Amino acid sequence: MKRNGPLKNHLGVRLTQSLFVEMPNDGYNPSYTMKDYDFEKDGVVYPSLRRLYMDCMDPTEHAFVTLAFDGDWDHWKKIKANDLLVTKLKYNEWEEELSAKLRSTGMRGLVKQAQEGNVNAARWLAEGSWKSKRGRPSKAEKEGKLRQDAMLEKEFAEDLKRLGLES
Repeated sequence: MKRNGPLKNHLGVRLTQSLFVEMPNDGYNPSYTMKDYDFEKDGVVYPSLRRLYMDCMDPTEHAFVTLAFDGDWDHWKKIKANDLLVTKLKYNEWEEELSAKLRSTGMRGLVKQAQEGNVNAARWLAEGSWKSKRGRPSKAEKEGKLRQDAMLEKEFAEDLKRLGLES
């Protein structure tokens, strides 16, 4: 992928905020935009890092890092460790959206298989198996339920006593 600017400065230090056209760039040409879409400024098109992330459709992020950071995993980790960038990029929303996009793609594939006569795919869809199933309650949930039941029983006993119905 052709990039507008470098990934590292003249000393070999990985750029973080300077990579983006919206941030101060310390004299380096920025490579990307923080916007959700490719952005043109002064005749230069800056690719959206979010768009690249989504286009890769890779929850492991390996393909994305290879494309955007020439495979430099530590560079991507440095970007994700920068709280300001994570907030401005809305990175957490990227993960959530990619997950939904991948599930949607999978569901469309299953619907197509079911329409072509795949009985297992049809059964899976008919039973609503994509809906999450609740596992056993946690220890904290059990203890909370026991406390709640004890409190209700105590209140009930107090009500009976107040009404003179206690035996």
